[in-house]
Amino acid sequence: MYISRNAVLSSLLLGLLSAIPIGTAFAQTDYLYVTDYGAGTDNPSVGGNMDRYQFTYNSGTNTITNFTPWGAGDNATNAVFISGGIKEGVQGTENDIIAVATGGTSLVRYGIQNGNIIGTIPVTLNGSSYTLASIGNIIISPDGRYLYAAEAATTQNGLTGGAIDKIDLRTGAIVNQVQFQGAHDLLLENGTLYAAAYTGSVNGSSDGVWTFDSNLGTKHQMIVGGTNGLTAPTGMSFQGTTLYINQNVVPTTANSVLQYNVGSAGGTSATFISSHSSADLNFIFGSALGPDGNLYIAGLGGASGRSDPSYTDGVYEYDTTSNAFSQLIAGENGGGTTGPPGASGLYSPKYLQFSTNFVPAPDAGYGTPEPGSVALFCSLGLVGAGWARRRKRRI
Repeated sequence: MYISRNAVLSSLLLGLLSAIPIGTAFAQTDYLYVTDYGAGTDNPSVGGNMDRYQFTYNSGTNTITNFTPWGAGDNATNAVFISGGIKEGVQGTENDIIAVATGGTSLVRYGIQNGNIIGTIPVTLNGSSYTLASIGNIIISPDGRYLYAAEAATTQNGLTGGAIDKIDLRTGAIVNQVQFQGAHDLLLENGTLYAAAYTGSVNGSSDGVWTFDSNLGTKHQMIVGGTNGLTAPTGMSFQGTTLYINQNVVPTTANSVLQYNVGSAGGTSATFISSHSSADLNFIFGSALGPDGNLYIAGLGGASGRSDPSYTDGVYEYDTTSNAFSQLIAGENGGGTTGPPGASGLYSPKYLQFSTNFVPAPDAGYGTPEPGSVALFCSLGLVGAGWARRRKRRI
């Protein structure tokens, strides 16, 4: 009698899972990816790096522990996972990590396991090559089909102040584009695209938080710049119906996190809840909600030319229950971007993303999965990560 290999594997997995009591807590290992802007400023010819940190999440205690540098080749002393070529924003799928190339002319795919370049997607508009300018963060649709990019400033295509682009990952073509000035971060939730923008002048025409439909058609200003102290919104994250927004101020004013209630996931109206600041934060950009429900924030103080050398760049944790801030991963200390990096190689983090918040689908233009990724996803560790992904709200 012939028994297929798949049947054997399925039986073994089901047997293993059935032996685990319902409600048993899992401790799973995942990763935090951080784009390192300062490294690119020190080495402009290669652009910034992407750093990677390993951590353990325990679902029983709902805690994250053991943040450890986990760079190229699983290097536990230096966090640099991808050396050079990173523009700013980052997002991942089941099969790869996608970032904007330093020159802005293409999207680059990196191996999710080894960080090696898998391939590029040249960006085009109406059949002609297009350069993405002054990129902030990027976001990928849940089905892996489209990538949204925020161009804070560009003069291409008749635009005079910036744009938001919707890019087909199968072809690299910009299928929708809307003129929009000052966008730094994007967030996609239940078909609604959120854009945080500031132009450097309080109450600028586009300052605040806006919503768009998924085709960038309907446009609505959800939060007006300058209200409730929100003059320079950057990173955004959802937790249920609460929207967290980073307030970015430079050089020495304490930065803060503002909370809004949007009523429902994908809602287009916002009610202010509260604002919490910390004197330790300066020039903060990206944020990401961790599997423990706390907010993790990238502080880029060193690259801003700050006048107060006591600020330390790095990744900060914001406890969403106690509203307390604490430094999690230290970066550069001291003014400018020429000082020494943090102990793990971190200079000036700008955007960050947890692997548990990667898009739960392969990107549409990928084709063949990275070798070993299928086997990796069959491991119990990533089965657990898959369950966790379904439990948590995606950023």
